[in-house]
Amino acid sequence: GASRSAPPKKATKKLAVDGRSSMRQHPGVNPDPKLTRHASEILLFDGACGLCNNTVRFVLDHDRTHTLRFATLQGAIGESLLRKYPHLQGVDSIVLLIPARGGKDERVLVRSDAALHVANYMGGFWRLSSVAYLLPRRFRDAVYDFLARHRHRISSRKPSCTVSHENVGGRFLDTESPHQP
Repeated sequence: GASRSAPPKKATKKLAVDGRSSMRQHPGVNPDPKLTRHASEILLFDGACGLCNNTVRFVLDHDRTHTLRFATLQGAIGESLLRKYPHLQGVDSIVLLIPARGGKDERVLVRSDAALHVANYMGGFWRLSSVAYLLPRRFRDAVYDFLARHRHRISSRKPSCTVSHENVGGRFLDTESPHQP
């Protein structure tokens, strides 16, 4: 008789929010074009958080290479990322999407791994923060989670406003911010 080949296995994604493993694009998984059309890293942040907006302003002010892109978790890019990686739904963190390149798979970093990667990206003095990688991730993430839980109290008591998209050369991928007045 004729031999039948086994049906193709369903494509799966490996989720890692610990910064060490990567999420892989498997054959048969259609990458979201909103996420894959950008060749540079994307930092997603809480657009309703004053501390998060101030942090993005700080990165913009100290960025030497001007390649990091930004998007809010509440915008179209953030929603696309959460659909692609549903395990991120409950993560109360900045999210750094590192696209696949140079034979390496796409990766998503959260919590302290994302913050330290961004500090290293800024270069100069900020690279010294890499020393924090010597601390156990559990400790680093506990500190990060504490700040994340209290971020609305840490930032000014005034209503938060979004980072201005002017004069940043198209580095904000959200065309509209849901939190602008």
